Amino acid sequence: MASGALAALSGAKTGRSPKDKRVVRDASVERDIWWAPRAGEPANGSPNFEMDEHTFLLNRERAVDYLNMLDRIFVFDGYAGWDPGARVKVRVVCGRAYHALFMHNMLIRPTEDELAHFGEPDFTIFNAGAFPVNRYTSFMSSSTSIDVHLGAGEMVILGTQYAGEMKKGVFSVMHYHMPKRGVLSLHSGCNVGAAGDVTLFFGLSGTGKTTLSTDPARPLVGDDEHCWSDTGVFNIEGGCGARGGKGWRVEVERGARARRPTPPPLLVAAATPSASASKPPKSPRSTPPSALAPCWRTSSSTSTRAPSRSTPTR
Repeated sequence: MASGALAALSGAKTGRSPKDKRVVRDASVERDIWWAPRAGEPANGSPNFEMDEHTFLLNRERAVDYLNMLDRIFVFDGYAGWDPGARVKVRVVCGRAYHALFMHNMLIRPTEDELAHFGEPDFTIFNAGAFPVNRYTSFMSSSTSIDVHLGAGEMVILGTQYAGEMKKGVFSVMHYHMPKRGVLSLHSGCNVGAAGDVTLFFGLSGTGKTTLSTDPARPLVGDDEHCWSDTGVFNIEGGCGARGGKGWRVEVERGARARRPTPPPLLVAAATPSASASKPPKSPRSTPPSALAPCWRTSSSTSTRAPSRSTPTR
Protein backbone atom coordinates (compact mmCIF):
# COMPACT_ATOMS: atom_id res chain seq x y z
CA MET A 1 0.00 0.00 0.00
CA ALA A 2 1.06 3.64 -0.46
CA SER A 3 1.37 4.01 3.30
CA GLY A 4 4.00 1.27 3.42
CA ALA A 5 1.67 -1.20 5.14
CA LEU A 6 1.47 -4.77 3.84
CA ALA A 7 -2.00 -5.80 2.64
CA ALA A 8 -2.97 -9.43 2.03
CA LEU A 9 -6.16 -10.83 0.52
CA SER A 10 -7.83 -13.88 2.04
CA GLY A 11 -10.00 -14.72 -0.93
CA ALA A 12 -13.72 -15.33 -0.59
CA LYS A 13 -13.51 -15.74 3.20
CA THR A 14 -12.96 -12.48 5.08
CA GLY A 15 -13.91 -13.92 8.47
CA ARG A 16 -14.03 -17.18 10.36
CA SER A 17 -16.34 -20.07 9.40
CA PRO A 18 -17.58 -21.41 12.76
CA LYS A 19 -20.15 -23.76 11.22
CA ASP A 20 -17.38 -25.46 9.23
CA LYS A 21 -15.18 -26.14 12.26
CA ARG A 22 -15.04 -29.72 13.56
CA VAL A 23 -13.42 -31.46 16.54
CA VAL A 24 -12.50 -35.15 16.46
CA ARG A 25 -14.67 -36.97 18.97
CA ASP A 26 -12.81 -39.90 20.49
CA ALA A 27 -12.33 -41.54 23.88
CA SER A 28 -9.55 -39.14 24.90
CA VAL A 29 -11.79 -36.05 24.78
CA GLU A 30 -15.32 -37.51 24.86
CA ARG A 31 -16.09 -36.49 28.45
CA ASP A 32 -14.24 -33.15 28.40
CA ILE A 33 -16.07 -31.26 25.65
CA TRP A 34 -19.54 -29.73 25.47
CA TRP A 35 -20.62 -31.24 22.17
CA ALA A 36 -23.07 -29.79 19.70
CA PRO A 37 -26.13 -32.04 19.24
CA ARG A 38 -26.11 -34.87 16.76
CA ALA A 39 -28.81 -35.20 14.10
CA GLY A 40 -32.22 -35.51 15.75
CA GLU A 41 -31.07 -34.20 19.14
CA PRO A 42 -32.40 -30.90 20.52
CA ALA A 43 -30.27 -27.79 20.05
CA ASN A 44 -28.05 -26.89 23.02
CA GLY A 45 -26.11 -23.88 21.75
CA SER A 46 -22.72 -25.61 21.60
CA PRO A 47 -20.39 -24.65 18.71
CA ASN A 48 -18.34 -27.85 19.08
CA PHE A 49 -19.39 -29.89 16.06
CA GLU A 50 -17.94 -33.37 15.95
CA MET A 51 -16.18 -35.47 13.33
CA ASP A 52 -14.57 -38.90 13.46
CA GLU A 53 -10.88 -39.66 13.19
CA HIS A 54 -11.22 -41.37 9.80
CA THR A 55 -12.65 -38.21 8.23
CA PHE A 56 -9.94 -36.13 9.89
CA LEU A 57 -7.27 -38.38 8.34
CA LEU A 58 -8.88 -38.05 4.90
CA ASN A 59 -8.79 -34.26 5.15
CA ARG A 60 -5.28 -34.32 6.59
CA GLU A 61 -4.04 -36.43 3.69
CA ARG A 62 -5.69 -34.03 1.24
CA ALA A 63 -4.01 -31.04 2.90
CA VAL A 64 -0.56 -32.69 3.04
CA ASP A 65 -0.82 -33.81 -0.61
CA TYR A 66 -1.66 -30.24 -1.64
CA LEU A 67 1.22 -28.75 0.36
CA ASN A 68 3.63 -31.28 -1.12
CA MET A 69 2.65 -30.20 -4.66
CA LEU A 70 3.76 -26.62 -4.03
CA ASP A 71 7.20 -25.37 -5.02
CA ARG A 72 7.65 -23.78 -1.60
CA ILE A 73 5.94 -23.99 1.76
CA PHE A 74 6.55 -22.09 4.98
CA VAL A 75 7.10 -23.47 8.47
CA PHE A 76 7.08 -21.42 11.65
CA ASP A 77 7.67 -22.61 15.22
CA GLY A 78 6.37 -20.49 18.09
CA TYR A 79 4.82 -20.57 21.53
CA ALA A 80 1.34 -19.90 22.88
CA GLY A 81 1.50 -18.54 26.44
CA TRP A 82 4.18 -16.34 28.02
CA ASP A 83 4.33 -18.33 31.26
CA PRO A 84 7.05 -20.96 30.62
CA GLY A 85 5.20 -23.39 32.86
CA ALA A 86 2.01 -23.19 30.81
CA ARG A 87 3.13 -22.55 27.26
CA VAL A 88 2.27 -24.74 24.27
CA LYS A 89 4.71 -25.32 21.40
CA VAL A 90 3.02 -24.67 18.04
CA ARG A 91 4.23 -25.47 14.51
CA VAL A 92 2.57 -23.88 11.49
CA VAL A 93 2.96 -25.51 8.05
CA CYS A 94 1.40 -23.42 5.29
CA GLY A 95 1.53 -22.60 1.59
CA ARG A 96 1.21 -18.81 1.78
CA ALA A 97 3.85 -16.42 3.11
CA TYR A 98 0.99 -14.26 4.41
CA HIS A 99 -0.13 -17.07 6.73
CA ALA A 100 3.39 -17.64 8.04
CA LEU A 101 3.90 -13.91 8.59
CA PHE A 102 0.57 -13.63 10.41
CA MET A 103 1.47 -16.38 12.86
CA HIS A 104 5.02 -15.03 13.14
CA ASN A 105 3.32 -11.94 14.57
CA MET A 106 0.58 -13.63 16.60
CA LEU A 107 2.59 -16.38 18.30
CA ILE A 108 5.47 -15.83 20.70
CA ARG A 109 8.71 -15.96 18.73
CA PRO A 110 11.41 -18.18 20.27
CA THR A 111 14.92 -16.93 20.92
CA GLU A 112 17.66 -18.55 18.84
CA ASP A 113 18.48 -20.86 21.74
CA GLU A 114 14.83 -21.80 22.28
CA LEU A 115 14.44 -22.47 18.57
CA ALA A 116 17.52 -24.71 18.55
CA HIS A 117 16.00 -26.80 21.36
CA PHE A 118 12.36 -26.52 20.25
CA GLY A 119 11.98 -30.24 19.58
CA GLU A 120 8.61 -31.71 18.58
CA PRO A 121 5.61 -29.37 18.75
CA ASP A 122 2.61 -29.91 21.04
CA PHE A 123 0.28 -28.71 18.30
CA THR A 124 0.72 -28.61 14.50
CA ILE A 125 -1.37 -26.63 12.00
CA PHE A 126 -1.51 -27.80 8.38
CA ASN A 127 -2.90 -24.81 6.50
CA ALA A 128 -3.88 -25.78 2.95
CA GLY A 129 -6.62 -23.16 2.88
CA ALA A 130 -6.21 -22.37 -0.82
CA PHE A 131 -7.41 -25.91 -1.63
CA PRO A 132 -11.04 -26.92 -0.97
CA VAL A 133 -12.19 -29.88 1.03
CA ASN A 134 -14.19 -32.60 -0.72
CA ARG A 135 -17.67 -31.43 0.31
CA TYR A 136 -19.07 -34.93 -0.16
CA THR A 137 -16.87 -36.26 2.65
CA SER A 138 -18.72 -37.20 5.83
CA PHE A 139 -19.41 -34.38 8.31
CA MET A 140 -18.65 -31.66 5.73
CA SER A 141 -21.11 -28.80 5.29
CA SER A 142 -19.35 -26.89 2.48
CA SER A 143 -16.03 -26.76 0.60
CA THR A 144 -14.47 -25.30 3.77
CA SER A 145 -13.36 -27.33 6.76
CA ILE A 146 -11.34 -26.48 9.86
CA ASP A 147 -10.58 -29.71 11.71
CA VAL A 148 -9.05 -30.04 15.17
CA HIS A 149 -7.74 -33.32 16.60
CA LEU A 150 -6.95 -32.62 20.25
CA GLY A 151 -5.78 -36.15 20.89
CA ALA A 152 -3.22 -35.98 18.08
CA GLY A 153 -2.38 -32.31 18.62
CA GLU A 154 -3.13 -31.30 15.02
CA MET A 155 -5.31 -28.93 13.03
CA VAL A 156 -6.13 -29.06 9.31
CA ILE A 157 -7.45 -26.09 7.32
CA LEU A 158 -9.00 -26.49 3.86
CA GLY A 159 -11.14 -24.13 1.78
CA THR A 160 -10.46 -20.86 3.61
CA GLN A 161 -7.48 -18.52 3.45
CA TYR A 162 -8.64 -16.38 6.37
CA ALA A 163 -5.63 -16.35 8.70
CA GLY A 164 -7.74 -15.85 11.82
CA GLU A 165 -8.68 -19.54 11.73
CA MET A 166 -5.15 -20.36 12.92
CA LYS A 167 -5.26 -17.79 15.72
CA LYS A 168 -8.59 -19.07 17.03
CA GLY A 169 -7.49 -22.66 16.56
CA VAL A 170 -4.59 -22.10 18.94
CA PHE A 171 -6.95 -20.32 21.36
CA SER A 172 -9.29 -23.35 21.28
CA VAL A 173 -6.37 -25.61 22.17
CA MET A 174 -5.49 -23.35 25.12
CA HIS A 175 -9.13 -23.41 26.26
CA TYR A 176 -8.89 -27.21 26.34
CA HIS A 177 -5.49 -27.66 27.98
CA MET A 178 -5.20 -24.75 30.41
CA PRO A 179 -8.12 -25.66 32.74
CA LYS A 180 -6.59 -29.13 33.05
CA ARG A 181 -3.50 -27.39 34.47
CA GLY A 182 -5.50 -25.23 36.87
CA VAL A 183 -5.22 -22.14 34.63
CA LEU A 184 -8.20 -20.05 33.51
CA SER A 185 -8.15 -19.08 29.81
CA LEU A 186 -9.89 -15.78 29.02
CA HIS A 187 -11.12 -14.00 25.89
CA SER A 188 -10.08 -10.57 27.08
CA GLY A 189 -7.87 -7.54 26.67
CA CYS A 190 -5.48 -6.75 29.50
CA ASN A 191 -3.34 -3.86 30.71
CA VAL A 192 -1.47 -3.02 33.90
CA GLY A 193 -1.11 0.13 36.01
CA ALA A 194 1.93 1.67 37.66
CA ALA A 195 1.10 -0.10 40.94
CA GLY A 196 0.94 -3.50 39.25
CA ASP A 197 -2.87 -3.48 39.18
CA VAL A 198 -4.17 -5.61 36.32
CA THR A 199 -7.40 -4.87 34.45
CA LEU A 200 -9.15 -7.38 32.18
CA PHE A 201 -11.61 -6.32 29.45
CA PHE A 202 -14.08 -9.07 28.52
CA GLY A 203 -16.14 -9.07 25.36
CA LEU A 204 -16.93 -10.91 22.16
CA SER A 205 -14.92 -10.23 19.01
CA GLY A 206 -15.55 -6.71 17.72
CA THR A 207 -16.85 -5.24 20.98
CA GLY A 208 -13.81 -3.07 21.72
CA LYS A 209 -11.33 -5.07 23.80
CA THR A 210 -8.39 -3.93 21.69
CA THR A 211 -9.51 -0.30 21.74
CA LEU A 212 -10.02 -0.08 25.49
CA SER A 213 -7.00 -2.11 26.57
CA THR A 214 -4.70 0.11 24.46
CA ASP A 215 -4.21 2.95 26.96
CA PRO A 216 -1.18 5.31 26.77
CA ALA A 217 -1.14 5.50 30.58
CA ARG A 218 -1.23 1.72 31.16
CA PRO A 219 1.24 -0.72 29.52
CA LEU A 220 -0.52 -3.27 27.33
CA VAL A 221 -0.24 -6.93 28.33
CA GLY A 222 -2.35 -8.07 25.37
CA ASP A 223 -5.49 -7.23 23.46
CA ASP A 224 -7.39 -10.51 23.06
CA GLU A 225 -6.28 -13.76 24.73
CA HIS A 226 -5.00 -14.28 28.28
CA CYS A 227 -4.64 -16.83 31.04
CA TRP A 228 -5.03 -16.33 34.80
CA SER A 229 -2.93 -18.66 36.95
CA ASP A 230 -1.74 -18.78 40.55
CA THR A 231 1.34 -16.78 39.52
CA GLY A 232 -0.34 -14.04 37.50
CA VAL A 233 -2.11 -13.04 34.30
CA PHE A 234 -0.21 -13.69 31.08
CA ASN A 235 -0.79 -13.12 27.39
CA ILE A 236 -1.28 -16.16 25.17
CA GLU A 237 -0.11 -14.29 22.09
CA GLY A 238 3.06 -12.55 20.99
CA GLY A 239 1.41 -9.74 19.01
CA CYS A 240 -1.83 -7.88 18.36
CA GLY A 241 -4.13 -8.27 15.40
CA ALA A 242 -7.10 -6.24 14.18
CA ARG A 243 -9.15 -7.11 11.12
CA GLY A 244 -9.63 -4.34 8.58
CA GLY A 245 -12.74 -4.08 6.44
CA LYS A 246 -16.00 -2.25 5.94
CA GLY A 247 -17.04 -0.36 9.05
CA TRP A 248 -13.59 -0.63 10.67
CA ARG A 249 -10.77 1.84 11.18
CA VAL A 250 -7.43 0.27 11.99
CA GLU A 251 -4.82 2.34 13.81
CA VAL A 252 -1.37 1.70 15.20
CA GLU A 253 -0.73 2.98 18.69
CA ARG A 254 1.25 0.76 21.05
CA GLY A 255 0.10 -2.13 18.86
CA ALA A 256 -2.85 -2.49 16.50
CA ARG A 257 -6.32 -1.48 17.56
CA ALA A 258 -9.62 -1.57 15.73
CA ARG A 259 -12.66 0.64 16.14
CA ARG A 260 -16.22 0.34 15.01
CA PRO A 261 -18.43 3.43 14.91
CA THR A 262 -20.32 2.42 18.07
CA PRO A 263 -18.74 -0.53 19.89
CA PRO A 264 -21.05 -2.47 22.23
CA PRO A 265 -20.21 -2.31 25.94
CA LEU A 266 -17.72 -4.63 27.57
CA LEU A 267 -17.48 -6.13 31.01
CA VAL A 268 -14.42 -4.62 32.72
CA ALA A 269 -12.92 -6.51 35.65
CA ALA A 270 -10.16 -5.13 37.85
CA ALA A 271 -7.99 -8.00 39.00
CA THR A 272 -6.87 -6.02 42.06
CA PRO A 273 -9.69 -5.73 44.68
CA SER A 274 -10.86 -2.22 45.56
CA ALA A 275 -9.78 -0.94 48.98
CA SER A 276 -13.40 0.02 49.72
CA ALA A 277 -14.83 -3.38 48.87
CA SER A 278 -16.56 -5.05 51.79
CA LYS A 279 -15.47 -8.48 50.62
CA PRO A 280 -13.09 -9.71 47.92
CA PRO A 281 -14.59 -10.33 44.48
CA LYS A 282 -15.05 -13.86 43.27
CA SER A 283 -12.05 -14.94 41.21
CA PRO A 284 -10.06 -18.09 40.43
CA ARG A 285 -7.34 -16.98 42.86
CA SER A 286 -7.27 -15.53 46.36
CA THR A 287 -4.69 -12.81 45.82
CA PRO A 288 -4.38 -10.16 43.08
CA PRO A 289 -2.39 -11.37 40.09
CA SER A 290 0.63 -9.72 38.60
CA ALA A 291 1.04 -9.24 34.88
CA LEU A 292 3.65 -11.39 33.20
CA ALA A 293 5.13 -9.03 30.61
CA PRO A 294 4.36 -10.05 27.02
CA CYS A 295 7.81 -8.99 25.71
CA TRP A 296 8.58 -9.12 21.97
CA ARG A 297 11.01 -11.63 20.53
CA THR A 298 12.34 -12.46 17.09
CA SER A 299 12.86 -15.60 15.09
CA SER A 300 12.52 -16.59 11.45
CA SER A 301 10.33 -18.71 9.20
CA THR A 302 11.84 -21.44 7.08
CA SER A 303 10.85 -23.18 3.87
CA THR A 304 10.65 -26.96 3.68
CA ARG A 305 8.47 -29.84 2.55
CA ALA A 306 5.32 -30.98 4.31
CA PRO A 307 5.51 -34.21 6.32
CA SER A 308 3.81 -37.06 4.50
CA ARG A 309 3.06 -39.46 7.35
CA SER A 310 -0.42 -40.91 7.16
CA THR A 311 -1.11 -41.18 10.88
CA PRO A 312 -1.02 -38.05 13.08
CA THR A 313 1.35 -38.20 16.00
CA ARG A 314 2.23 -35.68 18.68
